[in-house]
Amino acid sequence: MMIRNSLLAAAAVSFLSLSACGGNQDAEDGTSVVATPEEQAAAAAALAADPPTPDELAGASRTFGFIAALLRSPEVSVEVKNTIFGCLYENPLGELSVDLEAEKVKRNIPADDADRSMQLLALMCGFDATEQAQ
Repeated sequence: MMIRNSLLAAAAVSFLSLSACGGNQDAEDGTSVVATPEEQAAAAAALAADPPTPDELAGASRTFGFIAALLRSPEVSVEVKNTIFGCLYENPLGELSVDLEAEKVKRNIPADDADRSMQLLALMCGFDATEQAQ
């Protein structure tokens, strides 16, 4: 999967809100859980240098919606939910979104087809339905 520096920077910039709302607590080992002002400035500069396009933001929004619906659905197995959550944990949302959108284009899946998008995302994240059926 392609790593987008700007999307990684956006995650770092999100730490700004933690310090503003009193979330500036130390971890158990004594290290700060909030980015330093220098780290925040570097992340903001990286984001400003290569901001996501409106299409990338729209795709990430759709992907997040698919993931949220999948995780909330009582009809989706725990195995699929765990696979998707693990994939989201290991990969930036922007990266997952770009790859999902590219795969949907290759497979002629409409952008707003939630069911097929969720199935494709599970497949991309390593869920093997044939393995689960055994």
